[in-house]
Amino acid sequence: MAHEVANGRFDELEAFCIVHGLPFARWRAACPGQWGAERIVFYGSGDPVSYDVDDAGKVVVNREVVDRLGILEAIIAHFDAADHPIPPLVICDDEQDLIPW
Repeated sequence: MAHEVANGRFDELEAFCIVHGLPFARWRAACPGQWGAERIVFYGSGDPVSYDVDDAGKVVVNREVVDRLGILEAIIAHFDAADHPIPPLVICDDEQDLIPW
């Protein structure tokens, strides 16, 4: 996250990660009257997913989300998905270890 960057985003870096399948997570603080706090998670494929969070970065759910998810197991899975572990970025100097992009 970056407080001095619009919406806490790094568009070029995030686009690079998405193209190359590199998981990431980003947190953005709220700006009252403009946008709410959120956590964006990219799992390495598909589209990044947005989760509502409080100003401390903890995932929260509202009634609409609870109604959509329905059962406690789905709500817990929602929290687990938002806390998806991001693996370390490993850069190899041995061409045999490189992943072809």
